[in-house]
Amino acid sequence: MSNHNLDLEKSVLATLMNVEDSLLQVLDLISADDFKAERHKEIYRAITHLDSKSEPYDVMMVSDYLKSSIISSVTDEYLGELLATSSVSDFNLVAYAKRIKEMSVLRKAEKVVNDARNVLDDNQSTNEDKVNVIIEQLTNVLDDEKDQESFACVSDLMEDFFDYIQKCKDGQYSPFIKTGFTELDNKAPLQAGELLIIGARPGMGKTTLAQNIIQSITLDYQKPTVFFSLEMPKAQLMQRLMSSLAEVQLAKTKSGKGLNEMDWGNLSYATEKYSQNFPLFIDDTSAMTIPKMRTILNKIRKKHGKLGAVLVDYLQLVKPVEKFNNKNDELSEVSKALKAFSKEFDCPVIALAQLNRECEKRGDKRPLVSDLRECGQIEQDADHIWFIYRDEVYNEKSKDKGTAEIIIRKQRNGPIGTVRLGFEGETSRFKDFIPVMDQSDFGGSHA
Repeated sequence: MSNHNLDLEKSVLATLMNVEDSLLQVLDLISADDFKAERHKEIYRAITHLDSKSEPYDVMMVSDYLKSSIISSVTDEYLGELLATSSVSDFNLVAYAKRIKEMSVLRKAEKVVNDARNVLDDNQSTNEDKVNVIIEQLTNVLDDEKDQESFACVSDLMEDFFDYIQKCKDGQYSPFIKTGFTELDNKAPLQAGELLIIGARPGMGKTTLAQNIIQSITLDYQKPTVFFSLEMPKAQLMQRLMSSLAEVQLAKTKSGKGLNEMDWGNLSYATEKYSQNFPLFIDDTSAMTIPKMRTILNKIRKKHGKLGAVLVDYLQLVKPVEKFNNKNDELSEVSKALKAFSKEFDCPVIALAQLNRECEKRGDKRPLVSDLRECGQIEQDADHIWFIYRDEVYNEKSKDKGTAEIIIRKQRNGPIGTVRLGFEGETSRFKDFIPVMDQSDFGGSHA
């Protein structure tokens, strides 16, 4: 198939300028960029602009609008020629528009192939990165080809709504994804399609918390989950994971020393219990890119089914494919891509983030959103922003030893606030907080 047909483009434009309300038939099928000829792009932009102002888009109005543009290359002579030599009929308008779209997609695909030569010549990227970039570009072209209607009538949605509500009421379905922490689930419930940012200063336990959450999701829902560890190797993650699952001190799973008979029994039991039914996938590639992430996620989804969750540890270490002028622009692209992942793969995406040192300069060292490094776009894209604060990190004599505050600074569909969790550093685990009750609370002895 040829990648363009100028006569077809002329026929569509001639019909639009001659048949009232004809734009409605093709507005969701094609855009100005789908036309090959630059003059045709201009004419179509003029038509859509006039329509957006509720003005007629016949040839006289189009001509008048184009004359107001200093850079327009479309003359009255060309408009007259276009109308004189092109067929005018709305009978095949939709079919013609779809063909224009097909040829547009073909041109874009051919451009990707041509651009691939430049990508392949880039000596600064690995072969795998080069392939992933090309796949990403082709994926964008194919996504652009989709012409699904994005709108729906409310009356058509009501039946689905009541079916959804009934299933929730009967306990057959819940839109919320359990994190393994009761109070967090109650105050800041997580849903598919959401981006959760967990931030903290080093040593607060953000990797541990995220690992606990994705571990819980994997066990509860038995769906494949993916852990992109850009800082910590697989072996260290497994030490932490087994320490948490078996409730064995992390120091022991790291060194292999000091394990008693009970520890061995717990480790053996955890291994036997989870080795056959624990679909958590770990990738510890240090120079991870967004295109490579997408490739991996698609492979896992194709082989193992719908994803349960994705974890990125951590945000600032994701390697950009393109060159940016500053770190802020670089992280903005990463943040937007991770939010897009949550929708594309219909699962929560959890991304860890480093904080700057500003919080440690304040009397109250509890983090604020402004403490996120290059925070602007991250704050906008995130559906949830949680911070971890453990007072004992700063205060040796803290009365809150063994606990952590999960500070909810942003929740798109709910309130902010603080949830307290228990923290067991020796077993690499957070847990639901249970207050220690004073004996006097029980009213003393009844002997």
